[in-house]
Formats: sequence, structure tokens, C-alpha cells
Amino acid sequence: MRVVLAGNPNCGKTTLFNKLTKSHFDTGNRAGVTVEEAEGRRGEDYVYDLPGIYSLTRPSNEEKAADDFLRREKIDLIINVIDVKYLERSLFLTTQLLEKRKPTVLALNMCDEAEKLGIKTDCETLSRLLGCKVAEISAKKDKNFDKLFSSLPPPSEKVFPSDVASRYAECEKICSRCVKRTEKTSFSEKIDKVLLGEYTAFPVFFAVMFSVLFLCSFLGNLAGKAFSVVTEYLFAKINLFLSSRLSPSLASLIGDGVLTGVGSVAEFLPVTVITFFFLALLEESGYLARIAFLTDRPFSVAGLSGRTAISLIVACGCTASAAASTRTIPDDAEREKCLCSLHFMPCSAKLPLFATFVNAFYPRNYFALPLLYLTGVFCVFCLNILIRGKQMQDFVMEIPAQKIPSLTGVLRKTAAFSRSFFRRTCTVVFVASIIVWVLINYDFSFRKSDIESSMLAVASEMAKYLFYPVGLTDKWHAAAVIAGFAGKETVLGVLGVISKGNLSLLFTPSSALSFCLFILLSPPCAAACSALKKELGGKKFLRCLGLQFLFAYVFCAAFYAVSLLLGAVFS
Repeated sequence: MRVVLAGNPNCGKTTLFNKLTKSHFDTGNRAGVTVEEAEGRRGEDYVYDLPGIYSLTRPSNEEKAADDFLRREKIDLIINVIDVKYLERSLFLTTQLLEKRKPTVLALNMCDEAEKLGIKTDCETLSRLLGCKVAEISAKKDKNFDKLFSSLPPPSEKVFPSDVASRYAECEKICSRCVKRTEKTSFSEKIDKVLLGEYTAFPVFFAVMFSVLFLCSFLGNLAGKAFSVVTEYLFAKINLFLSSRLSPSLASLIGDGVLTGVGSVAEFLPVTVITFFFLALLEESGYLARIAFLTDRPFSVAGLSGRTAISLIVACGCTASAAASTRTIPDDAEREKCLCSLHFMPCSAKLPLFATFVNAFYPRNYFALPLLYLTGVFCVFCLNILIRGKQMQDFVMEIPAQKIPSLTGVLRKTAAFSRSFFRRTCTVVFVASIIVWVLINYDFSFRKSDIESSMLAVASEMAKYLFYPVGLTDKWHAAAVIAGFAGKETVLGVLGVISKGNLSLLFTPSSALSFCLFILLSPPCAAACSALKKELGGKKFLRCLGLQFLFAYVFCAAFYAVSLLLGAVFS
């Protein structure tokens, strides 16, 4: 049997899908987490999770994809998942699904939360008025899943008004006969008086974001130092063991190449995990969606909407994931502009790099890391003001209920993010460290040589002149920048192998700042570029890539020129 889960954004579809199929797809307390259909198995049944939609009238990418799927595939059962707290709004989609004349079950999710708010639904009356089976469930608590599959209901034969206004009126009429409400002020409504208040919203927003960035830097620094002591001790023991049992070349490959490269990233495991933790906390609490609401007006200055804010915050975890999240933006022009801007936000691969440089050259300066994030946001505005196009569509978005995050859920999501990042990172850095070790230790005739005669030194010597205008005057700066295009994770590995862990041999505080700024603004890694190409298409992707590099080069060159001028004036 082929089963489809359909419903509004943030109604609990993906949570139900994960429970039914034992899958681990991303869930969150915001709209737009699911951006394309997912497939899983429940015994002999195939289960499909569609993107969250409000109708099948095809104005957005998600609704078009969902409607095309329902038209294209042979479906045996439609499970329409509804957040019962918002039954009236959800019934418009329900009526359109029923008109597909497929066996349909109306799954009233979150009934336990509705009862706390004084909302009671008469399921028998609702089933009779819609002509379909109705079941109360709780996807989060695994309640009443058996009712969804206990029997295959006949297709509904009900006829609903064809025009939109009359259909909404019919939905309102059905809801009035089935739902009884007792006036209660919810926890979310109480806290939103502060979070979205006229005079308190932005002070709270800036306080929250600054606190998150400060804690990521401060706690990450403390935990990173402790972790660094442990890794240095372990690597010293391993190197001693290898040197006594292996040939010098092989011991150098493993010790100076692999361990130094991978270790330079592993030392900053704490700061990366802490960042993922706070990102999951914002999402699970529902505050991530409120950030989109609050930033809509400021972002409109650059021809963007509040939807862009969610993708930019997701980009703090992974640019590739953020590229997929832009599918919730219905306006194609705005979506393309957002895709070109995502790499300005320091992703989880850039974060260890920036933390390394901040700790090495600006110790105890806990404002340095937040300032890099603010620079990224500033450049988002600059780029989009420069390429401002046609008038964007009106911004309409559901704000989910604010709730106290589940510690288990936050930790589970943090662990999933961290595993995925370090699995990918360590693989990339492992390969890159071996390649860099070979490039450093051999010349173009593949003879053993010192570092100054190596392949990497010769190639970087030719490339370094390209980076002079942006303040990177050493050939090893050029080597690290070039390696960063393969993956930002490799930059620390390259620098770690070249400098033997001592960055002060390659950088001054001034050149370190220029280097971080160029890495922040230059085009993203290969994986993110692949995601951008998928979303934009070939020609638009190449144009976007050229625009990204040109903007980074001009911005960093201007910054370097101004810093030289100010240095000359105040010297």
C-alpha cells in the first residue's frame, strides 16, 4: 500500500513520518523544514511525506510539487495531518484532498495540547460533515497510530464550493459545528507579548543573538583549551609510537600529515557542538520563526523578506542545507538573491577556522566572533542592494506556538548535526591532509624535497600575486585560500601541516584579519556549490559564483586599502 502524509507546515507530519517509518528526517518548530517529498517503509507499506502546504492551487514551489506528486503517483491512502488547534485554517486543504476521491484519513494531531487550551473537537460530527474517517493522534507521544491503518475508508463523495471565498465559508461553518472552545490564554500568547511587543521585540532579539554568539565564543574557547590539552597529549604519544615502529616517511605522513590536519579540526569540536546546540534550541522553541517575522521590515530595504532570515540562520549550520531551505521562498527573484548571499554567514566549517584565528591573534576578545557574523549580515545587505530587482511578493508566514524546548529533542538534533558535520569534515580533511603532505614533501619530479622547493610552494608562489590586493602577501596564504575552495574544513588542515600548529609563523594580526574576512566572503565549498548549482541551474550558478568572488575581492581589497590608510594616518 502507498500512503501519503499531507498537511499544513509545522503540523507534525515529519514527526509522524519518522515514527511510522523509523526514519530520522529533520523536524523543527518552524515552517519549511520539509522541502521535498521523503520516502520510507512501514512494513510492506510505502509512506511518503510531502512538503507542508496550505492548498493545491500551485502558487508556491511546495504546493506545485505536492500537487504534481498526487497527480503523478498511484496513491492508496492519504493521511491528512492537521494541528487540531488550527482546524478551521487546515480544512481548506482537506477539502481539496478529499476531491482527489482517494481513501482519506483526517489525523487530528496534538489533541493533548488542544485540551490544555480548552479546545475540544467532535470527531463523529466532523467525520460525517466531511465524509471521511477521522482519528485523534499524538505524533510526538506515539498515540493512536493503529487507528490510521485499522481499515481503509471509502473515498469521500462530498461536494464543496468551487470558489475560494465560499469554500472558506464552508470550512468555517463545519468548524463552528465541531469545535468548542474555552477562552484561555496560552503560554505562547503570554510570552509573545514580550518577544513580539512593539517596544521589546528588537531589544530582546539583539540580546538573544548577541548572547548566543558570545556564549559560542566564550564557552567554545574554554572547552576548546581543555580539549586541546587532551588531543596534544594523545597525538604526542601516537607520534612517539609511530616513529619507533614505522619508516620516517610513513611516520611523517601519519603524524605530520593526517594527525596534524584532522587534529586541527578536532580540537574545535566543542565550539562547533555548542553552536549546533544553540541553533537547535532556537528552532525547537519557535523563536527562529519569530526572527523571520521581526526581520521582514529591515530586510525589505535590500529587496528581501523575513523568509531570508531563516535560510541565513540555517546557513550558520550548513550552507548546503540552507540552499535547500530557500525552496520555501515563492518569489524566484528573491530566492536567487538569497542563494547568492548564503555563504556570507559563517557556517559550521568556517566556525572552527575563525575560532582558531580569534584565539591565536585576538585572545580574550569575545566580541571578535560576533563581529564576523555582523560583517556577514552587513554584506548580505550590501550585495542585495547592489543587485536589487523587481518588487517582491507579500510576506506571509505561519508563526508556530512558542514552547519550552525538549532537552532530549535539542540534544538529539545537536548530536545529529554534529555527527553529520564531523563525518563529512574528517573525511575531507583526511584526504586533503594526505594531498597537502605530498605537495609539501615532494617536488614536481616526485622527489623528496624541503618545503620551499615543494610542489605546493611553487604553485602558491605563482598564485600569491592574485591575493596581494586583499592583504594576503604570503604564498602560504594563497595555498590555504585555494584549498578552501575544496572545503573550508581543509583550510585548518593545510595551515596546520605547513605551520606545525603555530599560526604566528605565517600570519600577523593584520593579515589574519584579512584572511578571515576573505574566507568569510569568498565562494563556499564544493558541497555548497553543488547545492547552489542544483537550485539555480548551470548559467545562473556560474553568474552567482562570479558575483560572489568579485564582491569578496572588491570588499576585501577596499577594507585592506582603508586599513593601510588609517595605519599611515595614525602612525
